[in-house]
Amino acid sequence: MLAGHSIDETLEGWYGLVRTYVAGATAAMLVVIGFVCFLMVQLRQVEASEARARASEQVLRQALDAVPAGITIKDASLRLMFMNSAVRDKYGYVPAMVEGKTNHEVFPEHAVGAIDQEDHEVLRTRAPTPFVEHDMQYPRAGSRTILRSRAPIRAGVDAEEITHIVSVSLDITERKRIERELAAARKAAEAANRSKSEFLANMSHELRTPLNAVIGFSEVITREMFGPIGTTRYKQYVSDILGSATHLLGIINEILDLSRIEAGQLHLEEAEIDPARLAKSSVNILAERADRAGVSFGLRISPHLRPFRGDPRKMKQVLINLLTNSVKFTQRDGHVLVDVGMNAEGGLVIAVADTGIGIADADLGKVVQPFQQVATALTRDHEGSGLGLAITKSLVELHGGVLEIESVLNVGTTVILTFPPERTIQIATVRADHATAAA
Repeated sequence: MLAGHSIDETLEGWYGLVRTYVAGATAAMLVVIGFVCFLMVQLRQVEASEARARASEQVLRQALDAVPAGITIKDASLRLMFMNSAVRDKYGYVPAMVEGKTNHEVFPEHAVGAIDQEDHEVLRTRAPTPFVEHDMQYPRAGSRTILRSRAPIRAGVDAEEITHIVSVSLDITERKRIERELAAARKAAEAANRSKSEFLANMSHELRTPLNAVIGFSEVITREMFGPIGTTRYKQYVSDILGSATHLLGIINEILDLSRIEAGQLHLEEAEIDPARLAKSSVNILAERADRAGVSFGLRISPHLRPFRGDPRKMKQVLINLLTNSVKFTQRDGHVLVDVGMNAEGGLVIAVADTGIGIADADLGKVVQPFQQVATALTRDHEGSGLGLAITKSLVELHGGVLEIESVLNVGTTVILTFPPERTIQIATVRADHATAAA
């Protein structure tokens, strides 16, 4: 027995102390295990985030490599961080050869000056550069023409600090080649067209001289100015010669007009025109021909007409061409109406409507092209070069006007000429001109 304590009591005290230490150690171990588990979870999350980031970066790199445009990305110190395959392939580089390198270490000497200048321009202005055309010489791709632009990348949406510079280049070599070929083809076509126009003009002049002689002598013989022909058949032959020569001269004159129009050598000799008088005189010229064809004419003139400034001879040619076509393609007992008026804007409007054979919708664009005629059973019997409407359209456009065709097959055709109001002469202007002339 020690100091009044039994052995049992002493052991009981030791047991309690051991239990306390064991409980504390167990709790501490549980805390450590919990902390370790927490760290492991966090580590796995970080690893997963890093894996996702690496996967995203890989997808982004693959996407940028798939883009046909050349893309490079540099940091703020102008060291290359990325160059896609569109650029690398031209130089024969692999990614490891360019990443972390400067412009002088990567790009050829002839190009590095412009590249440096563009990079510093972005850093200075803090704004994208416009696309600029450059002629580049690449080790593998050879000589290429590119369009290149640069833009700054900032740390955040509202951040001011520039962290990277992205460059985009477009290879336009093929497009430039096509442009050069098109320009050369256009130049050759224009030269050929000029040659054709000059040839037609020269040939027309050469043919008109003998034709005028044929027409003149045929008229002398037809009128029997130096005595009777004698045989009726000869007289008919001479009449046929005169008709054919006159028709051929008309075609030559049309070709000459067309060649002048295409060569830009046809100019307006402008004067004041009375639209009503113009319409009446044109109808009178075609009246006899219309009467022989059994076609009647109608003329409707607005009381609000005002004088018109244009080329009198060419305007009469326009109307006669339209009236000739209407009479030619209108069957017996048909009707042709000439309507002359003003539109709401004050421009002159002339419409020639007939009850003829009409034109199919598919052929409306064809009839205003040179040497084009619609081939039908009804039109094959009519003579013509296919130039009348083409020349008429050009003469109307020379006056700043528009020619429109409305037609229904087997019902009739209406040709509408609309001229700009600027060509209409106001009454006050007319009076002032007359007063000046009188003075």
